[in-house]
Amino acid sequence: MKIQKDKILHALINYIIVVALSLLWCTIGAILTAVVVSVGKEIYDTYKANATGFDLLDLVADGTGIVLGLLTYLITQLW
Repeated sequence: MKIQKDKILHALINYIIVVALSLLWCTIGAILTAVVVSVGKEIYDTYKANATGFDLLDLVADGTGIVLGLLTYLITQLW
């Protein structure tokens, strides 16, 4: 199965959001920010001029990035 470039970008952006905001702010705030950005992006995609629609797989990729970012942050805090 080939993973679309779009899904990798979704995961990467959310990974960066969670790791960066967890380091600079707080973990719960970082996760909430990533979730709001992810859902907001999908809602935007539904209503924009050239609508691509709400894509559940984009949210799965977003969730993957959030979980990986959280794991990375937690592991770095162990050292």
